[in-house]
Amino acid sequence: MIKKILIISSFFENHVGYQEVQFAETLTSMGYEVKVIATNRSNLDLEKRYEDSNEKFEVKRIKNLTRIKNTFYPKENLSEFIGKFSPDLVFLILPGSGIPYFLLKEINSNAKVISVFSDTTIENRVHNAKGTKGNKVIFSLLKARWYIKVFERCDLILANTNETAEILKNISKKNLDEKLRTYGLGFDSNKYFYSGNLRKAARNELGLNDDKKLIVTISRIYEGKPFEFWVEQIKAFLLQNDEYVYLLAGFNNTEYSKKTEKKINEFGFKNKVILHKFTAPEETNKIFNAADYSLWFAPTISIQQSMATGVFAIAPFDSTLDHLIENNKTGLYYNDFNDLKNKLESLNNIHYDREANAKFNEKFSYQNILQKAISEVS
Repeated sequence: MIKKILIISSFFENHVGYQEVQFAETLTSMGYEVKVIATNRSNLDLEKRYEDSNEKFEVKRIKNLTRIKNTFYPKENLSEFIGKFSPDLVFLILPGSGIPYFLLKEINSNAKVISVFSDTTIENRVHNAKGTKGNKVIFSLLKARWYIKVFERCDLILANTNETAEILKNISKKNLDEKLRTYGLGFDSNKYFYSGNLRKAARNELGLNDDKKLIVTISRIYEGKPFEFWVEQIKAFLLQNDEYVYLLAGFNNTEYSKKTEKKINEFGFKNKVILHKFTAPEETNKIFNAADYSLWFAPTISIQQSMATGVFAIAPFDSTLDHLIENNKTGLYYNDFNDLKNKLESLNNIHYDREANAKFNEKFSYQNILQKAISEVS
């Protein structure tokens, strides 16, 4: 019986809340004893360092390490920590980042192992994103061999997208069908959910009347995500349709974020656009509840989080997202920016059941995804 779970991930940033953080928080809420091993480093801020502490579970930070881009080699011995905890199950989050792969040898042979893969560890989905040059070459020369070793040890392999699953099949020298599953990224249903009362309160806070329709995007504003260009693509629609308001959240104190905010303000939107700071999960959920549509320009875990509230999601058609949306029911896909502009003009003809969508999208909750995965290896 599985009671103790160890999560090994190169990054663990509570305030960002990526997959590894949501795994730890969700599994803890499900009653498992959880510990985490991660570096003390940040994904984007090379100067930032994190401490061990967490209120809900222990996070063991690796501080003595070698970092080459976003790949890490630990210079600390973790065998005592892992042995003392003696986990029943270990999650390896993105083995290509180094730490999960290098610590694989420390895991007791009796423990079950589930690895989690994303195609972004091979070829970044946001083109020209900072720090991704050369990733594909490094992978083909070195990391493909790491993956094969991880495949051999794992009891279950989780691919975040259908495209990721195909990439893994092409890497493996053996058939992975018995181990490989595509559950996808998800959301913590304790944090992301639909509430009519919350929607009303959030819209009041934003000063939105019932006749206003709110479109939202929530994403970290950093170099490599051309939000100035993206927002410009919907400028004409917003200026020509008085009933629509656009909220973009994710701004921070970096120079790039400040520059992007200044340029968007120069578009002359006036009260048509709300520029909002980076939001924690509670605030994010409030904004998604207030929204009538969520709009996305690139793949991101925030899409699933928005769908937890039943909001109608508008996303680019992409092989990493093709499993998410029931067209014209829970959202719609667009092929390019010309197609997006045409589909925005048709929004007034779209009617959807918010509560029914939220119920339908429960299949993407991490409570559901993780319980399925654990049941397969139990």
